[in-house]
Amino acid sequence: MRSDNYVNFTVEGYLDDSIFQLEDVNGRPFVPFMYAGTELKSTNQTQTVMFTWETALNVTDRMGISRVVVFLEDTSPGKIGEFASRIALSRGYVAWAFENGQLTRYYIGEKFEMKGFVQFIIPFTIVVLNVVVVMLNIIYERRREVHMLVTLGLNPGHIASLFLAESIIMGFLGGGLGYFFGLGTYRLMPLLGPSGQIGVREKLEWYWSVIGVGIALLVAVLSALRPAVRAAMMGMPSRVKRVKLIEKERVEREKELFKVYLGREYSMPIRVHEREEPFFFSFFTDRLEEFAKHYYERVEDITTDERMMVDGTLVKKIGFTYAFVEEGAEYSTVNELVARKKPKTDYYSLSLTSKPKVPGIPERAVEITISTIRDILLDWNKRKKQIMYGSTR
Repeated sequence: MRSDNYVNFTVEGYLDDSIFQLEDVNGRPFVPFMYAGTELKSTNQTQTVMFTWETALNVTDRMGISRVVVFLEDTSPGKIGEFASRIALSRGYVAWAFENGQLTRYYIGEKFEMKGFVQFIIPFTIVVLNVVVVMLNIIYERRREVHMLVTLGLNPGHIASLFLAESIIMGFLGGGLGYFFGLGTYRLMPLLGPSGQIGVREKLEWYWSVIGVGIALLVAVLSALRPAVRAAMMGMPSRVKRVKLIEKERVEREKELFKVYLGREYSMPIRVHEREEPFFFSFFTDRLEEFAKHYYERVEDITTDERMMVDGTLVKKIGFTYAFVEEGAEYSTVNELVARKKPKTDYYSLSLTSKPKVPGIPERAVEITISTIRDILLDWNKRKKQIMYGSTR
């Protein structure tokens, strides 16, 4: 009998000491456990009482069931393991199945594993391409809106930013809602099949929500880049149209656009050794004098000068006027080939100073002058051994 303060029981017998040496199928002591402070210990002879489970639950509300032993009537192969698996997956219990002399533990554990990168890239790329197509269609349908924004004063950068921001917001909302709907889907999946057959669990850690939303934002940004650029190009106030010009018209335009008023100095592509200097200047002067015989291209007013600078640099100059006729017009440039040899060096460095005889001539006239002089210098560099030694050795 029981009252609020005590309960009367009838002793039916005493536990044999050998029961405290027994081990359960999981290798732990068969007798119950109790807390001794913060440590969990198995009970001894004076702390252990055996009841039926109905009586134990009626003794006090602090009693509970920590272990259930189940014997199956159907012991055909695989049935015990199947039952233990269903109990572990559907209820979250730890189940020990003893079958065919083997003990197997069934439980829901936790394992962190990262794999399937290649399998992830394929659907990821497909999603990005699909969203790109959708965004391009949206921009095409909103082209009138783009032109209106341009009219209001927005530049292409602003327009591209609007579409990028819109895509980012859509990605954030889609990723967040998708994550929460995914959690709900996990709850529905066990209902789609027999009880305990679908063993799935949702990812409830906080960082999985961040990862999910982050992937959605990445898809949104990658998908919106090309459409945003397309929208910005649609919003360009003007476009440069390429017009193919005939060569004659192109030259005439360059003459009008590019003109020269002052002289410039240009470095020449060769150097002259001091022992080559007499031959070089003789060769160069002879080539200039050959132009005096031409009508459409000629050289006039050839002069020479040589001086020693204060720092010991030896400077030699050949001055000349180069003139040519093109399209019925004559252009002239005043030029000076300067050779400088610094102290303790064996080579002359060459430069050409060219300026228009009449300011405002086309820049093409100076370019033709420079090209002509470079051809003479390269011809010297190619033939100098023949000129100096009378052979090609």
